[in-house]
Amino acid sequence: MTRADTRHRWAYLQKPFQTGPFECRFSLVSDDREPDWPETPGDIPFARWWGLKNEISLSTALEDAVFLNTEVVAFEVKHEASSDDKTSVQATEKPLSSKERNTLLIIIGVLCSECKLDYTKAAKTAGLIQGMAAFMKIRIGETTIEGYLKKIPDSLGTRTS
Repeated sequence: MTRADTRHRWAYLQKPFQTGPFECRFSLVSDDREPDWPETPGDIPFARWWGLKNEISLSTALEDAVFLNTEVVAFEVKHEASSDDKTSVQATEKPLSSKERNTLLIIIGVLCSECKLDYTKAAKTAGLIQGMAAFMKIRIGETTIEGYLKKIPDSLGTRTS
């Protein structure tokens, strides 16, 4: 296949390595969503894997890549099972006291202020936080976030003198 022919093939970014809290880079691609990775290093089946000459950052991939609906759905289904496991662990934890809840809301308020997120504009800020969480592969409802953001001013009132 010529270089011109390979430009239009679908490729899956594989084996990311994290370079920051919300950033990773990819140096390998494959023609299969979940290809077998060889047991022996150096024994990469190049018919299914390619090393990229220039690594691709997550931000570049999000700007330039195409995400097929079938792949998004497959990803969500795969990761729903792991979120169900987390829910059963959370059910065994004891509820937060009012003081603990207020402290956590104050911490969120301080972090929002430092990150230039206006928690007093709860709806707008909730959308931004939801987007940041999605980059971390965390799903949180926008109305849930908005509800907590609206509680911050009252919590701050419990500590200001």
